[in-house]
Amino acid sequence: MKPLKLSLQAFGPFAGTELIDFERLGSNPLFLINGPTGAGKSSLLDAICFALYGQTTGAEREPAQMRCDYADPALLTEVTLDFSLADKRYRIRRAPTQQRPKSRGDGSTTQQAEAQLWRLDSTETSATTNADNSTLLVPKKVNEATDAIETLIGLKVEQFRQVMVLPQGKFRELLMADSKEREKIFSQLFQTQIYKRIEDRLKTQAAGIRQAVEQHQNQIKGILQAAEVGSEADLDAELATVQPQLELAAETKQQAAQEQTHASRAQDQAVALTQRFDSRDQQQQQRQLLQQRQPEIDGLQQQLMQAATAQQLAPLQQQQQQQQQQLGTIEQQRNQCTSALQQAQQQFEVTQTNLSRAQTAHAEVDRFKQQQLQLQQHQGQIEQLSQAQLQAGQCQQTFDSQQQQLQQRQQQRQLLLDEQETKQTLLVALHRELEALAPLQIQLNRLQQQQQLRQQLETLRDQHRGLKQQQQQAQQQYQLEQAEFTAI
Repeated sequence: MKPLKLSLQAFGPFAGTELIDFERLGSNPLFLINGPTGAGKSSLLDAICFALYGQTTGAEREPAQMRCDYADPALLTEVTLDFSLADKRYRIRRAPTQQRPKSRGDGSTTQQAEAQLWRLDSTETSATTNADNSTLLVPKKVNEATDAIETLIGLKVEQFRQVMVLPQGKFRELLMADSKEREKIFSQLFQTQIYKRIEDRLKTQAAGIRQAVEQHQNQIKGILQAAEVGSEADLDAELATVQPQLELAAETKQQAAQEQTHASRAQDQAVALTQRFDSRDQQQQQRQLLQQRQPEIDGLQQQLMQAATAQQLAPLQQQQQQQQQQLGTIEQQRNQCTSALQQAQQQFEVTQTNLSRAQTAHAEVDRFKQQQLQLQQHQGQIEQLSQAQLQAGQCQQTFDSQQQQLQQRQQQRQLLLDEQETKQTLLVALHRELEALAPLQIQLNRLQQQQQLRQQLETLRDQHRGLKQQQQQAQQQYQLEQAEFTAI
């Protein structure tokens, strides 16, 4: 904050209006306020402090007491200060609570305290922007103006008195202030809040690291308790002791796995053998079905024999055909004889002999007709016997083939039974070996669990070392920040 112009009216020892232009000093960072006692040197500092905060630099005088006793009653007591902050310019005007003449009539009335704050050279345009491009930030309320100044400058009135204004030996009060008060003042003056935030963050990180270390230590303790050992050294010793056993158990496990593989193969072969037995049972069932159909086959064989008998009747059939031909010839002759009889009735004696012959042939024709009927009846049986003979031949071939297959399967069954008995003996031996390896498997599982616990312990150790390094780094960084802060 840099003061630019200060206007005092009926303030302190100044009865009239005084204007001090600090800009005439140029860029000189130091200047001297000199004058005899009572000339108003401290009043200038009081005016600056009053314009900003509404209070003087000391507790000896109240703002209402700063009115000049020699001022004109109609002239109000007020202070106006133009100042710059960073690259912005501001103006603040304050008037304390005071008595002024009434506008009408005799007597006086109380003028309440008021304050206005402007931002000069404003580039913004709003309803509060004046003709000189100034923006009214606080129109009248004293508390709002004080809050706005504290926000802009970053100091309260007590801190402003001790840091920015040190009149009448007040520097000694700053030096005599306690460490917390001075730390508060210096932190706001030199903007050390960032270091405070860094310190708090480092403390939080350090606390988190300590908590993580404690959690890892508790995990290590839990793992050691689960392993039934007292310390990490005991765990290492036990692991070193059981390491040969672990290697032997691993080899035993590998051998057992190989034997288990062989046993699995033997089991698969046994399953295949069982399937073959099932197939053999099915074939036996088929054989039983064929045996059940044996009467049917016998019937077919009998039909085949009847067909053979019918084949013997084939010459008779040929003879019948010849007789039928002869019968046809005789019919023709009969017709001729009948015609001759009609024509040669008169020649009775000549044809009587022929008539006898014809009657004899007629008797033979009836006998041939009966034989023809019998042959026609046997013809259907001959056809059935032929078909039955064919079926019997096919069944005989099927029966012979199945008989051969049955003999071969009986031989295979005997071989499979011998092989199954051998595999069963091997399987029983393997089961006994697996039962003997069961304690070793339990011990191997326990050793594997201990190995996993060891790996987890090594991981936790690495994490513990990393956390310790982070803690040391955080501690070193904290010490460096603390040293820098102490040096400041």
